Amino acid sequence: MLTRLLLKASDKAPWSDNGKDKNEKIPPVKNLPDGKYYYQVSLNGNTTGKQDQDLLDTLRTNGTNTYEATLTVYEAAGDKPNLNKVVKERKVNITLNGLVTRSDVKSAVKNNIKDSIDVPAAYLEQAKGDGPFTAGVNHVIPYELFAGDGMLTRLLLKASDKAPWSDNGDAKNPALSPLGENVKTKGQYFYQVALDGNVAGKEKQELIDQFRANGTKTYSAIVNVYGNKDGKADLTNVVATKQVTININGLISKETVQKAVADNVKDSIDVPAAYLEKAKGEGPFTAGVNHVIPYELFAGDGMLTRLLLKASDKAPWSDNGDAKNPALSPLGENVKTKGQYFYQVALDGNVAGKEKQELIDQFRANGTKTYSATVNVYGNKDGKADLTNVVATKQVTININGLISKETVQKAVADNVKDSIDVPAAYLEKAKGEGPFTAGVNHVIPYELFAGDGMLTRLLLKASDKAPWS
Repeated sequence: MLTRLLLKASDKAPWSDNGKDKNEKIPPVKNLPDGKYYYQVSLNGNTTGKQDQDLLDTLRTNGTNTYEATLTVYEAAGDKPNLNKVVKERKVNITLNGLVTRSDVKSAVKNNIKDSIDVPAAYLEQAKGDGPFTAGVNHVIPYELFAGDGMLTRLLLKASDKAPWSDNGDAKNPALSPLGENVKTKGQYFYQVALDGNVAGKEKQELIDQFRANGTKTYSAIVNVYGNKDGKADLTNVVATKQVTININGLISKETVQKAVADNVKDSIDVPAAYLEKAKGEGPFTAGVNHVIPYELFAGDGMLTRLLLKASDKAPWSDNGDAKNPALSPLGENVKTKGQYFYQVALDGNVAGKEKQELIDQFRANGTKTYSATVNVYGNKDGKADLTNVVATKQVTININGLISKETVQKAVADNVKDSIDVPAAYLEKAKGEGPFTAGVNHVIPYELFAGDGMLTRLLLKASDKAPWS
């Protein structure tokens, strides 16, 4: 009975569809004798006066709707109610959740759920067993709860890409509807996301612990949406199903990060002027400099901060990352995670706080200059950087080589290079193939190496006349 739900005692009482289980009725008053009182609940709107199938049809047609209703209790007059003798009257609100068709659910599962997700380690790090993170994973809950704040399954919805997240749902961000924006229902369908492997069947803290123990790992999962029976999930009635892939990024300890910053980051770097010359404000060169970005992005192709990693010495570089050379892991080779830590390299002097093109312009204006910088790695909160939680820090020195104009180079070649030279036989006699004598002769090397000690090309400079030779 619909009116059974009006009693507070119904919250803990069983329900069966159409009363077929003959569950015990709930008395509205303790020890109430039969036949002494009558009642009715009168609905408003287009349901007023309707009964039985006519009422059901209208309720279904109306969809989700809240009705103002009047509960009236009457005295009995023999075996009938005396409508003139009202014992008690009370106004109540009744919200009836509208029906959603099976085809709508199938379409929603197919079109609104991603094929795969990549779960940031930050979410796993902050997850609590008694929180919402694992809700609906390896156990069945109502379908309308699919995408609550802080839930792993929320990430499966395409709509989650632009939705806020808070750890364990602490911020109480609005839930997303799995059926699509503004399509809501309650209690008609149920779901679970069943995982494979050694996490199959595990729930809550046990599941979180296993995720953490597994490290970065990709799981196959099945999203099942079920119909209902007696107000509960009917596991024999699978309405929609979809295979998905869930990658959980494993946790990296703070100690590992601290060691990586100490051991993998250089104390100082010398940035070639060529890199500054080609850098673009919208490119990656200044990423992570004077602003915070994910730690895993520390050493992407074309980034200034890539040069801080010792591993960059043997790694390729392309201007603005155009060649898409592989990123280097700041944690060391084959140590990867995502979303657990964040970083920035904060510069001093007149470049402090400047970003992107403004920073590049200031570098160029400053010419060759050495900067002190602080590398900070931060923890996370709600999937974002927690600037109050500095996990690791290191002071570094960054020398940026200033740009020289083409006109300056042209003038130097015209004015500083001799028209002819006479090389002493002694120099040729002592020259070694593996030595510097032939450097830059018949092959290309950096211009700044033009006049190193013992080089034939050193002799081409007018300044060499008074310079020593060995």
